Amino acid sequence: MKSKTLVSVIGLLSAVVCSAANPRLIPVESRSLFAPVGFDDNDEVQIVLDGYLPDTCYRLASPQVEVNMMARQIVVQQMAYLFSTVCFDMTVPYTTVVSLGRIHDGEYAVVTRDGRLIRSLRVKDGGAQIGPDEFLYAPIDSARVEYRKGSSGGLTRMAVLEGRVTSSCMRLKDIKVFDHLATGTVEMLPIMAIDSLRAREECHTAERPFKVEAPIPPITVEGRYLLHVRSLNGASLNVVFDSRE
Repeated sequence: MKSKTLVSVIGLLSAVVCSAANPRLIPVESRSLFAPVGFDDNDEVQIVLDGYLPDTCYRLASPQVEVNMMARQIVVQQMAYLFSTVCFDMTVPYTTVVSLGRIHDGEYAVVTRDGRLIRSLRVKDGGAQIGPDEFLYAPIDSARVEYRKGSSGGLTRMAVLEGRVTSSCMRLKDIKVFDHLATGTVEMLPIMAIDSLRAREECHTAERPFKVEAPIPPITVEGRYLLHVRSLNGASLNVVFDSRE
């Protein structure tokens, strides 16, 4: 009797292990869809999906993306692996940056496969630019949003940008902030300048970290927003934040 029970238990455990080792790939719903502003056809264009996995049995997988140049439509679907094992009943936040590569300039409709979320993506013509970007961006490694309480009790949202410069003649000149809150996005362009007062031979390689802060424009409508920051290496940093925190 004990032998049969033991065999049954071993068989059950084997089934669970086998099931856990072969998860199902399924679509998951996204809570927010963002289409950052400012890309041109020289850039690696990105969109951002944000949401929650239903419980701890889910693990993110690469999203499915369909770009239809003729119809000017981009269909995106976040995917996840579902494991059949013991789970905790708690949602798990995720943010996925989806790279579309270089695409032709023009207006695109970005839509989730279920049709629930839709955004307009504008890719500019960058052909007239001398270099790969309109500005000489600062090399940014990380970005985050911090919430500060002022003396009057009001809430201020600050973007904190950190990076590294590798030339003694480079300095951070300005941070241009563009309010695209109507489309859920705040765009920040950290601009570098070359110290023209110093002779070129005085410049030397010297990697040094820097940290800079910039206020996020006031937000009047509660919800999820995207902080989109450009960087010198051609990449972008995308941070999703909640206005209510």
